[in-house]
Amino acid sequence: MEVKSVLGDPLFTVRFSGITASTGIPANLLTLPVSPDDAQVRTLKFTGGGTNTPAAGETITGLTSAATARIVAVALVSGTFAGGTAAGILFIDRQSGTFAAENLDHTNGATDDMTIAEDSKFLPCPGFKCRGALMVVETADLRWVEDGTIVTVTGGVNPGNIMSSGQSKVVDQIPDKLKMINAVASNGTVANLTLYY
Repeated sequence: MEVKSVLGDPLFTVRFSGITASTGIPANLLTLPVSPDDAQVRTLKFTGGGTNTPAAGETITGLTSAATARIVAVALVSGTFAGGTAAGILFIDRQSGTFAAENLDHTNGATDDMTIAEDSKFLPCPGFKCRGALMVVETADLRWVEDGTIVTVTGGVNPGNIMSSGQSKVVDQIPDKLKMINAVASNGTVANLTLYY
């Protein structure tokens, strides 16, 4: 069975790694953000998010291209802004110019605060809800649940189900209830979720 025929169109593949706390799909990927003034929404993947947390309404500027856009929402996928390791997706509108592989400033005083690899992409369906996900474990074992409870490592109070490297699962009921964690606290699980809308 082809996943697309059941769940809709795949829009994002999100990479989770080193999941040391019970983690789910970021809220801004469960229901895709809409521009507050109905402008066209675009997505911009970022890595190396610095110590300043970007927020909706702020303006980002490319340090090389001088392109600008307004942040509509932020989906943090891994790391933290405080630690300078944040990675995820910016939902933007009002883009002027073309972003390049470059660093970004944003208007809360953050200079050279995030890294992007390419220009933004058009978001074809703002407001759509995630209908499901294809979860694939890339390395090490992963514990998971689909009931929204906090999943724990092996031997914990709620270890849920286990998946090993190379295994996959279609999450098609309630993707907002999916929670994952490394099977062993330090095993370095990497899981890829392709999200369908």
